Amino acid sequence: MIDRLTAAVVLRVGGATRSDVFALIREARDEKSLYDRSNGGAGKRTIWQTATLRLKRLFENAGWVWTPTRFADEPRPTRGTVAPVVDREQTQPPSAEPERTVDELLAVAEGFEVSELALSFDDFKRLTRERRRPANAFEVQRLAFEIRSALRTLKERELAAC
Repeated sequence: MIDRLTAAVVLRVGGATRSDVFALIREARDEKSLYDRSNGGAGKRTIWQTATLRLKRLFENAGWVWTPTRFADEPRPTRGTVAPVVDREQTQPPSAEPERTVDELLAVAEGFEVSELALSFDDFKRLTRERRRPANAFEVQRLAFEIRSALRTLKERELAAC
């Protein structure tokens, strides 16, 4: 889940920011607290249940394919080994990452069309491999994510300008 939370911010999935991820975690903690206060009558038993559902919704609403994680691949969390999440935005000034200009987005998405966002991610990766000829499969996936993100941002800005 940490990888997916990080990816949501880095890839700007659905426009996600660090603040959005911290809010998602706070909401999940609130659900756990509600569960504890109500003796299981409301809320969720664990933080990850709420966080995963909200994160999945974020990815799917942004057009990303959510692949479930196999339990056999995930180590069981143990008490006391996970450091608490601290919202550093409250204690440090945010590092303002400049928003990409339209020219930068067009450069990233060069050779691709907004209509290709309707393709499955696997088909989009195939197009990326054919059009950009990256060195390896990891680079194909990274480029496909970056290009799709740029196309989505271009599409959102176009709708916002209407």
